[in-house]
Amino acid sequence: MRGNGLQSRRSLLKSAAGVAAGAALVAREPYGSPAQSATLPVIKLGKHEVTRLIVGSNTMNGYCYSLPSLSAHMKEWFTPENVCGTLRNCLKNGINTWQFSYHDRAMADLKRYRDEGSDIQWILLGGGPMKEDLSLISGAARLGPIGIVHHGGVTDDRFRSGQMSKVREFLARVRDTGVLVGLSTHRPEVVEYVEERNWTSIST
Repeated sequence: MRGNGLQSRRSLLKSAAGVAAGAALVAREPYGSPAQSATLPVIKLGKHEVTRLIVGSNTMNGYCYSLPSLSAHMKEWFTPENVCGTLRNCLKNGINTWQFSYHDRAMADLKRYRDEGSDIQWILLGGGPMKEDLSLISGAARLGPIGIVHHGGVTDDRFRSGQMSKVREFLARVRDTGVLVGLSTHRPEVVEYVEERNWTSIST
């Protein structure tokens, strides 16, 4: 037992040394350096090739869900400059798609990123003000997302409260713009509800 413990400690120290060396190599890379062409494995969404790993935005928005203090640190660190740098590093490391929810700050970060001469595929979650103001959909669609998706938390709330007609109207508005339309949820019964009603062909 003692020998196993010693070996475990040695293994731990070796692993820690390896991590430290790797961190040093990463630290020497300029933050937000230009993208490389190689990508991670992809799937097809319509005509688009989307990496099976995409970057989200909860950390950028400070949504930790469990530690309010960590949420505050996330918001502090993710300045517009660091958001843009993160996206460039994602492209550099083979991640070609970003998913985020509709908020003024997120849309401003997207504009800044493009103005700096970079681009990334993006999927828009229809949260924030868009969940109530459907007139925002057409303007967002003109900016060129892969698709616009009904926000999962909003979907779940509306399913519980019997307001799925609002979800259907949102999806129909998105479909009419010509971008891909999506519905996210955390509840299997929502998927069953949608499939039973053949929502795959809805439009206004």
